[in-house]
Amino acid sequence: MVLSLDPLWRALLNHIHEGGGWRGKAIEWDPKEPIQPDGYDQQIRNRAEGEALDMISRLKSLIVENTENLATETDSDDEGYMDNGDWREEE
Repeated sequence: MVLSLDPLWRALLNHIHEGGGWRGKAIEWDPKEPIQPDGYDQQIRNRAEGEALDMISRLKSLIVENTENLATETDSDDEGYMDNGDWREEE
């Protein structure tokens, strides 16, 4: 897979595949597609960036949700405090 990110290597791998010399794991691309001279790593980077942004968004939502829950728990009239997620009564 790593070698297939480079256009020159992908062309060679396509040639081997089309000639029947490919062995091992099936390739994850269409060997009949034209070779992209700029390579293929940008597509993977864009997909990874999208996945990272999605994860950041989900983490932010969880943080906000947990912060709101924590604020609700500590707004009561009881005397106490939170300690590592556990409510402790004032002594």
